[in-house]
Amino acid sequence: DLKKVYAALTEEVALSELSLLEEKWGNQYAIALRSWRSNWNELATYFKYPQEIRTLIYTTNSMESYNRLLRKVTKSKSIFPSDDS
Repeated sequence: DLKKVYAALTEEVALSELSLLEEKWGNQYAIALRSWRSNWNELATYFKYPQEIRTLIYTTNSMESYNRLLRKVTKSKSIFPSDDS
């Protein structure tokens, strides 16, 4: 449900989705949702970027996960057969 907030096309739609999120999950995640509301002015800066840039911002975790996997694999290699390896 939170994805509907940060994947919204405009800030107005995001605020509407945040309200729906609060109605559905407000009791269970009150502190987290209160944080979103109280920091909305800073978070809303995100909507000033084009959609393509915003997509890159919120998909960064998957890229970081992939990089961590690569580091894990290469870390276990004590020696490589050549400098290009």
